[in-house]
Amino acid sequence: MADAMAPTPALPGVPLGIPATTEPPAGHRATRPVAPAAPASWRAWAGLAAVVAARAYRAALVTLVVVATVPVLWSWSSHVIRTGSMEPTISTGDIVVAQPFSADEDVPVGRILVFRNPAHPESEQLLVHRIVSDRGDGTWTSRGDANGQNDATPVSRDDLQSRALLLVPFVGKPYLWVTGGAPAQLVLLGGWLLLTIAAFVVAGRRGTAEKTEEPDDTDDTDDTGTDVDKAAAPADEADAEPTDGSARRIAPSAGPGDPAHRAERTRSSLRRVASVVLAMTVVLAGAAAWSGTAGAAFTATTVNAGSGWTVSTSLATRVALTRPGDAVRGTVPLTATLTDSGGTVTAVRIDYAVAGTTTWRTICTDSTTPYSCSWVTTSLTNQEYDLRAVAVAGTTTHTSELVEDVTVDNTAPTVVLQDPGTPLRGTVTLTASAGDAHSGVDRVVVQYAATGTSTWRDVCTSDEEPATCRLDTTTLADGTYSFRAVATDEAGNSTTSTVVANRTVDNRVASVAVTDPGAFLSGTVQLTATANAPAGVASVRIQRAAAGTTTWTDVCTDTTSPYTCAWDTRLVANGLYDLRAISTDTAGRATTSATVTGRRVDNSPVRAADVQTTQGGASAGRLDQGDRVTFTYSGQVRPASLSAGWTGTALPVTLRLRDGNLVGTGSTGDTLDVLRNGAAVALGSVNLRQSYVRSLRTVQFAATMTATTVVVGGVSVTQVVVVLGAPTSSSGLSTVNTASAMTWTPSTTALDLAGRAVSATPVTETGASDREF
Repeated sequence: MADAMAPTPALPGVPLGIPATTEPPAGHRATRPVAPAAPASWRAWAGLAAVVAARAYRAALVTLVVVATVPVLWSWSSHVIRTGSMEPTISTGDIVVAQPFSADEDVPVGRILVFRNPAHPESEQLLVHRIVSDRGDGTWTSRGDANGQNDATPVSRDDLQSRALLLVPFVGKPYLWVTGGAPAQLVLLGGWLLLTIAAFVVAGRRGTAEKTEEPDDTDDTDDTGTDVDKAAAPADEADAEPTDGSARRIAPSAGPGDPAHRAERTRSSLRRVASVVLAMTVVLAGAAAWSGTAGAAFTATTVNAGSGWTVSTSLATRVALTRPGDAVRGTVPLTATLTDSGGTVTAVRIDYAVAGTTTWRTICTDSTTPYSCSWVTTSLTNQEYDLRAVAVAGTTTHTSELVEDVTVDNTAPTVVLQDPGTPLRGTVTLTASAGDAHSGVDRVVVQYAATGTSTWRDVCTSDEEPATCRLDTTTLADGTYSFRAVATDEAGNSTTSTVVANRTVDNRVASVAVTDPGAFLSGTVQLTATANAPAGVASVRIQRAAAGTTTWTDVCTDTTSPYTCAWDTRLVANGLYDLRAISTDTAGRATTSATVTGRRVDNSPVRAADVQTTQGGASAGRLDQGDRVTFTYSGQVRPASLSAGWTGTALPVTLRLRDGNLVGTGSTGDTLDVLRNGAAVALGSVNLRQSYVRSLRTVQFAATMTATTVVVGGVSVTQVVVVLGAPTSSSGLSTVNTASAMTWTPSTTALDLAGRAVSATPVTETGASDREF
């Protein structure tokens, strides 16, 4: 019958004709049938995904740490960034890996370097900032890319330490959390530690799907999937073989030699490698792509092979104290500001100390923003003080830069008004002298009031010493008047002079006066006189005489008011001259004016043509390194007449800046000149017409002076350029925000090529008024 005769189908690995049984043949041990793998559940795939993510995180973290620390074995350095001055390009907690900078290496403008903070060389504070320009004097200008302006102090080659090459993100954050100590930071630290521990635990396990697909490694099978005899097999395994001669059917097993098994193991290994490679590629690619081209920030912690970990003084939290002014009095408001505090600061303290000392006394402590208080100075000695703000965050303190040399001055200045005499008629000169021993005189106002009234009217305001005013008494009603002067110092203290009372103004009698034409006269000058006579003025003669003589010569005669004439000073020899006027009334009576003395006529062939300043430093409106002053003559000058033996080549000199109160030009008449070996160079002086140095202060700069011949308007002229270097004396500089036009008064010691003296006539800078420097 067909069904009975149907052959038994052959099984894989079983020879045809041998019936399949449940007993193994002699010499073989039983094998466990392997069921087909069931499809992996979503839990299995989720477990596998968790393992891959944990391994990727572990690999990334290890790679970051290695990249950040291994370079120190080659004398490189790693720097933990503690401020956000370069966010988002570079953030707090990132690590910058830097290569040592060699002494003979060119300084690369546009790249990021690690250097000592030149503003605080004593602190060994390190900065990681971009070099933005070469100043041409052996220093460079730096800046953090996120900052609004360049760093104030130039960087010298001695400050440079290393070149930033790699940026390693995040790794330094745990260190910042630990050192910060704030509750929020400690929470972040704890969360990160828990996450990292969990990731490392998961990364050490196998995924569920991976376990499901992996065979039992205890099975010993040959390439056919059947059991392999073992020499060391127990004897009872052989005894288990059936004695009836029947053979057992053997189920196939997916052992290590099976192609499907090998492929699955390969895929599992590739998944592990891929997660590691992916993490390392992202980290290394990001670090290599940055390669020192990103911006920089303050560095707080440095690691190097020689010294281990060291912590500098730069801070994530920055506190600043606003300068209350150069000179203060009474009760002074003070304000401190915080940046990058992260809400960790609990209080801000403001201290003061005598300038240059370290004995600090607390003014106030404020725990709420805005951090401010009042400084009562009335019990302090009139002198200079330093101020600072200290931010307190737990056990950590952050100190601001010093606000140096604030003058406390609670003493009013002195002022005396000279008696103008009586009676007064025509145009008279009122003169007041003022002084202040501490902050200096800011201004003097001369005033008058009619006798019997308290309404004072200003005649003029002067910031020069002495203060002089011209009062045309013909504009006043005849009668008696009182005069006084009010002086105010830089701190705001004011004093009123003793009143000069009961001076009679009487223009009913004849009077005449010459208007001062100025101290220096050249070319054609307009001379003017005022005159008054009850009978009427018939004429006015204006005369000149060599200074100190009585030989008067008429310049002109005028019969109508205003009484003026043109004087061509080129027709007289250079020198000092006196001027006067004589009026004659209609009755023939003559009246002679007071003499205007010592007016200099100067028509030298070479004179000052222009003076200009150029900002080359970091701060506008403030003298600093890199600024320059350019003096231009109207012709060629011998360099050796400016300084003995000088040929015009680069010459080391000293630029001296003095407060105007020291040289008699007033508080806004700060003056600069140039010295060589302590003696003045024959350039003369420049009145800056503003206050660039604090009251009664002198500041000096190392400088370089050169002289060249240039062509201006088709004429060859000498131009002298002075370039400022670093300051060499105590601080005291002020920043000016008001435009002005400075005046250069040359020295007559300078000679032209023919040996003739250069004119001493001052020149005011050309062009629009601006902030010098």
